[in-house]
Amino acid sequence: MSATLKRGDSKYFRYVLTRPGTRPNPDEPSGPGNLDLPFNLTGCEVFVTMKSSLGDVDALSVYEHQMVITSAGVVTNAIGLSLEKLATDGVVIQRISPEESMLFVAGTYNVDLQVRDTASDVWTPFQVADEIVIEDVTRRIKVV
Repeated sequence: MSATLKRGDSKYFRYVLTRPGTRPNPDEPSGPGNLDLPFNLTGCEVFVTMKSSLGDVDALSVYEHQMVITSAGVVTNAIGLSLEKLATDGVVIQRISPEESMLFVAGTYNVDLQVRDTASDVWTPFQVADEIVIEDVTRRIKVV
């Protein structure tokens, strides 16, 4: 997965999370029984982080988005992330606001999405090493 972001624009990403280990034969991408089941995000925390360099500490991130999903499936402490519908569907929506992207500098960035589940296990279903930010042309639109 790679993406191009225009500085100053809104951008939405849709992440469909499936349970790790639900493919009986990972070497066989399709066939009987090889269904990717939705990952139930109830009780989980989700993090999306964008960095200029993988070696940067999180405090130097270009952005840090996160959300907590309670045991009742309710989203709390959300910054830039939401559920598309139900936590049991495993679909996360990320919104990068114009205010955030206005601060981006043209270049290539590293992005990942991590989940901490109810057992405190952490897994990274999405990692991008080439998210590109390009300069915008129109600058007269003020972000409100």
